[in-house]
Amino acid sequence: MRLFCSTTTIFLVALSAGLLSLTAQNREAFAGSEQGRKTVGTVAADEALRLGERMYREGILPSGEPVKVSVKGDLPIPGTSFTCVSCHLRSGLGSFEADIYTTPTNGKTLFNPRGKPEVYDNSMATYKNGVKIESAPIGIPPARPAYTDETLAAVLRSGMDPAGRALNFSIMPRYNLSAADMSLLVNYLKNLSNDFSPGVDNKYLRLATITSEDVSVAEADAMLTPMRNFVENMNGLEKTNKNNARKLRVSFETMPFRRLQLSHWKLKGPAETWPKQLEEYYRKEPVFALIGGIVSGNWKPVHDFCESNRIPCLLPTTNLPVISETDWYTLYMSKGYYQEGESAARYLNSLEKIPAGTDIVQIVRSSREGQALSSGFLKTWQELGHKAPLTLTLKAGETLTGEYLQTVLSKENPSVLMLWTGPEDLPLLETVTASSPAPQTVFVSWGYLGKSIWSITEPARAATYITYPYRLPQDEAKYATDFERLKLLNNVKDDQLITLIKTYYALGVLSKAVKDMKDNYFRDYLLDTISMQTDVESLLFERVSFGPGQRYVSKGCYIVQLAKGSKQELVKKSDWIIH
Repeated sequence: MRLFCSTTTIFLVALSAGLLSLTAQNREAFAGSEQGRKTVGTVAADEALRLGERMYREGILPSGEPVKVSVKGDLPIPGTSFTCVSCHLRSGLGSFEADIYTTPTNGKTLFNPRGKPEVYDNSMATYKNGVKIESAPIGIPPARPAYTDETLAAVLRSGMDPAGRALNFSIMPRYNLSAADMSLLVNYLKNLSNDFSPGVDNKYLRLATITSEDVSVAEADAMLTPMRNFVENMNGLEKTNKNNARKLRVSFETMPFRRLQLSHWKLKGPAETWPKQLEEYYRKEPVFALIGGIVSGNWKPVHDFCESNRIPCLLPTTNLPVISETDWYTLYMSKGYYQEGESAARYLNSLEKIPAGTDIVQIVRSSREGQALSSGFLKTWQELGHKAPLTLTLKAGETLTGEYLQTVLSKENPSVLMLWTGPEDLPLLETVTASSPAPQTVFVSWGYLGKSIWSITEPARAATYITYPYRLPQDEAKYATDFERLKLLNNVKDDQLITLIKTYYALGVLSKAVKDMKDNYFRDYLLDTISMQTDVESLLFERVSFGPGQRYVSKGCYIVQLAKGSKQELVKKSDWIIH
């Protein structure tokens, strides 16, 4: 399915409601069972939740030892290899994978009956060695009574549910937990995805986007215009169809409809003051999630704010994301400049003609861009088993001269030169490639240099390789009509097209996720739902993909060279390199 084949596609995706909602009576009873509870056994309530969360997410006991787990009846494995979150996801609201439907494990689902009592012993169950095995068509789990603390502990230890069915041994592990540890895990499940996250009520789903004050008006508008149009169109569907309930249900998939509210948080002054500004914005208007966003410089202050407040941040427009394998709440389009450096390392590693002990020199401008490119290359190159390259850093404002380059090349005689510097240094490429000795290969970054790349002279082109993080221009021709329609609709010029396309993509991801959430307005479930989305064609990137725990949607890059002659054309030297 193409995201941009019709501009209106994004605006017709519905907000959703109601599959796991409780009756008012059940909700009150469930909440009341925990109300006023200060301890779990002898453990304080906050600490109990932390310990239970660690067992659920990491498979680690309060003692620090792995949870003892058995699969397929008696095969022991460490709990760190088979955590609850790996199947039931972080929110506890379950997942689909291949032909396996994993049921929710959050409290309001577990502690309420599923289906009608008269069908607990139902024909959907199958038998193995005389024991009923839970089995049902995809999306229709078999009926069962509500769990209690005791029956929940029993199913975790033995796999026997309250209806007397044994859960599938090949799918559901058995957990060998002491009474104290079991009470902590059960307590955590009771509280998991219980109350809706901040930023949502019975009428509104509140979102925000962020810009810094030094972002140009044109760049900010390329993001804000489609966002405001999206909100207006989504909210307009309710008004348009207010007298046609059936049509409204078709538009929104499920009921009731929550109107969207979008706030624009504008950050002022130096980046070190942003955390306080963000906290104040959030105090005044708590939001469910951040969408998009553009700031000058690193995204880290916003990233850290989202992590500390557990606020999803979806696909900001930045080439300077936080690179982390463990942080959860920000989903990026890519690793930005870091990913270009990473791709250069992987490309070099794949070449048979590059000896294992190749001498590499990085000349790095002391800028955010240069440092990110260098870090991506250095870490990846070393992870691939190579020695660290010599890295020479130019101070801010320091002029790179031909004499300096010639001295470095004569002294180090590198086979490969990584020139992670800005457009002002491009004229020196001809000096580098004509020097004696000269490196076989020089790498530069399209993300850092942009359109100035076309100023590389003909003599330097044969040895110059460029990291290119988007679809190749010749492959974009088939999308020309889409580009023009989007620019016209949003009154955007060519220079802001990348921001516009990234914003449309972010809105498409958001709209599908909110539809699929079906009134389960929990922040972790928003991100869980996105992780289960199927890949959607992108106008900008060659390939995008999602998956549990994956925080970067585009994971690749091309290595290209400039074609000879006056025609502005890129020549592909690699396939799409995946990190």
